[in-house]
Amino acid sequence: MTSKLPEILVAQYRLADYRVGSGTDAFIMHIDRYSAPMNKLMTAKQVSNAAIITAYNPLGRRQSAQNNREAHVTLQGALDRRAVCLIESTNLDPAGTWPDETGFCVLGVRFETVCALGLRFRQNAIVWIHNDAVPRLHLLR
Repeated sequence: MTSKLPEILVAQYRLADYRVGSGTDAFIMHIDRYSAPMNKLMTAKQVSNAAIITAYNPLGRRQSAQNNREAHVTLQGALDRRAVCLIESTNLDPAGTWPDETGFCVLGVRFETVCALGLRFRQNAIVWIHNDAVPRLHLLR
């Protein structure tokens, strides 16, 4: 699939820091780099995959803090109904161009499910982590 997204935007997604969890248990992942902490987490939860998804800033367009929070709560409800393990996550732009985007690390979810949710919440991409614990950017547009 050829993406319709601007190359600069895709590059920003690839360079982002993807923080899973909070406090002393939090860890950062990077696209296309093996994550030992994610491997440990997936092993502990006995799952073979995970995903990072957010509802913030649909279609790469900045939204108000209130709109982003409301979308986040709606996404959480959609994920809760699927009875998957959720851990809060934050997508961070090291360049500081984009504000932090709160989302979820979803463990043990089907790829098709997370892609459908990404499209429902008008996201440009999700991060997919298969059993090799390497986060990969998956473009939805």
